[in-house]
Amino acid sequence: MARQKREQRDTRQLIVEHAAEQFALWGYAGASISDIAAAVGVSKPTLYHHFADKEEIYVEIATSVLTSMTERARAAIEGVAPAPERLRRFMRAHAGYLQENEHAYIAGQLGFRGLRETEGRSRALELRDGYERLLSGILSEGLSDGSLHMADVRTATLMVLSTLNWMARWYRSDGPVAAVEFADRYCDMLLQGFLPRAETR
Repeated sequence: MARQKREQRDTRQLIVEHAAEQFALWGYAGASISDIAAAVGVSKPTLYHHFADKEEIYVEIATSVLTSMTERARAAIEGVAPAPERLRRFMRAHAGYLQENEHAYIAGQLGFRGLRETEGRSRALELRDGYERLLSGILSEGLSDGSLHMADVRTATLMVLSTLNWMARWYRSDGPVAAVEFADRYCDMLLQGFLPRAETR
């Protein structure tokens, strides 16, 4: 019985991993159940034994990605006091997840607009909002203690997330620069701004 349950979990995990790759390559609408089943090497009835439909698979991916990213970000900023450094740690954690889980990340960033109002969708949105609050909390603390300056926290939160999320459009894991290094560069630019500084004499 234990072996059977383990095999079921393994098959379910394989379905999620291959589905993430199909979604990343072809988009949610472009990836079919038949494509996913073929990629896993199982029949459609076997796939339907584990998931009711394509949407349920996607929600599983999205919630898994957001949960992992949140846990990773929390661990990265734990015990770090200065808000600017916490921001850097958060951004590196975000980019690091992309670097190590490219297909899952891209699939998880497809969005939820086309999904039905289900408990799974609500859970995914709840996790997404929690991740945003984690970032906005860092920015709010920096604004309060004077270590960061911004017009408003909400806009700053969206700007940081937009900058990081757009990396999935062009980042290449086999390229010369690691995703976390891009995150460092982004953070430097955000903290320093684009305007030239007067030389200190």
